[in-house]
Order: sequence, then C-alpha cells, then structure tokens
Amino acid sequence: MKPWKSLSGIASWAMRLALVVFIYHRFFGIFMQFNLSAQGFWFAAGFIVFGLLLLIGGFTKNSLTVIAGLGLFILSVMQLVTGYQGFSGILVQWLIICSLSLYFLSNGNK
Repeated sequence: MKPWKSLSGIASWAMRLALVVFIYHRFFGIFMQFNLSAQGFWFAAGFIVFGLLLLIGGFTKNSLTVIAGLGLFILSVMQLVTGYQGFSGILVQWLIICSLSLYFLSNGNK
C-alpha cells in the first residue's frame, strides 16, 4: 500500500496546530497569572514563545521551526523529568509533546 505523500503538508500543519492549541489550553492561564517568582510561569512563557515560533516558522523559509522544535523538546523533557510520577496519563501527554517537538526539530519545514 502506497502512502499519500500529498497529505504530508496537511499532516505537518495539523501537528503544528495541535501543538499550539495544546500549549494555549495548558499554559495560557498560568502565563496570565504573571507570577514572576513561580517556576510554572517561566515554563508557560517558554512554551508559549516556542509555540508561537513554531506557528510563525511554518510561514517562513528560515530555521524558526527547528529552533522552536528544539525549545519545545527541551522544555517537554524537563517536564517529563521534573514531573515524573510513574506511568500515567501525564507521562503519555509529555511523551507525545516530546515526540512532536522532535519531529519538528529533525524535519523543519520539509
């Protein structure tokens, strides 16, 4: 069975938009509390900035997508390590975000 290569662009944008929607849903409320002394604020700010770079990088031909993928990958690995509490839904959630970020880090705007 041959894959539909013409759908790869749509799939890439679907993953990009899913990541941005997840970041908005998960981190925008934390970011809007604007508590500079909380570690959660800085994680939320990082995720929001790199999520926006990922979205903007889809419209450009430069390396914004790779930079955003690297930033999101590092932040999601940090979330995995600091919030590890055994096999749970949260672990799976961060593994999915980590793998999507790794995809954009390795492929860019291909």
